[in-house]
Amino acid sequence: MITLQTKTTVISILAIAGLVALYWVARQQSLQLHDPTILSGYVALTVMILLALFNTRKKLSMIPIISARVWLVFHVVFGLALMVVFGLHTGSLWPTGLYEQILAGLFYLVCLTGIAGYLLSRSIPSRLRHLGNEIIFERIPAELYEVREAAKGHITAALEASGNETLAREYEESLAWFFARPRFFLSHVSGTERPSAWIKNKDTSLRPFLSDAEQQEFDSLLSLMNYKNEIDAHYANQRLLKGWLFLHLPLTLALLVFVAWHVLLVHLYVL
Repeated sequence: MITLQTKTTVISILAIAGLVALYWVARQQSLQLHDPTILSGYVALTVMILLALFNTRKKLSMIPIISARVWLVFHVVFGLALMVVFGLHTGSLWPTGLYEQILAGLFYLVCLTGIAGYLLSRSIPSRLRHLGNEIIFERIPAELYEVREAAKGHITAALEASGNETLAREYEESLAWFFARPRFFLSHVSGTERPSAWIKNKDTSLRPFLSDAEQQEFDSLLSLMNYKNEIDAHYANQRLLKGWLFLHLPLTLALLVFVAWHVLLVHLYVL
């Protein structure tokens, strides 16, 4: 059985060989006083279309055409190769005309978001595995609702058991904010300990003022807060991973539209 590493090597060799062949043919065309940008332009267009098909392949995962992992390797390798082809086609990092600058800007944005997405897809899944419980993104609102209702139940139980309003007041002033919706988005994305420190600070600052009956309910409430913190971490990381697609895909579509218009103009006024 051929391993993924072997397939990656083969795809990389094909990409490098294609770049070398393109450079050689373009060089020969220049020596013969032909315009090599037509060839490099069509090669770039072909690679763009193939890369855009990656999203279609993900939506058709039930069809065993090529495994998604191999498609991802192809997407990454030929995406990097496309940057070289683009450089050969334009002859500079930044063109002069406004239309060409818009096209180049879109291309660079697609490349940057693609690289960012690859890094996120490599780091976030392992980060989520370390969180412990697996939480489906679409289930998070329901999970938060259940946790919030359970927290309110412990507050009510503490008030009825002790007659003191210390824990109830703290919930109204601070804890209700925490349970209302996902919190500490940036902290969870960056991996800092600020959310855990916030919970620990609530524990150390509030516990001395609670009665025995309130402390029993507060222990259960702390367990809910830690679980809620875990849900928040899942929300932040999964939201970032999903949000990246909502940036990368529209940019890719806009790039393809501009490229199609560019090809049309070339055929109308150049060829």
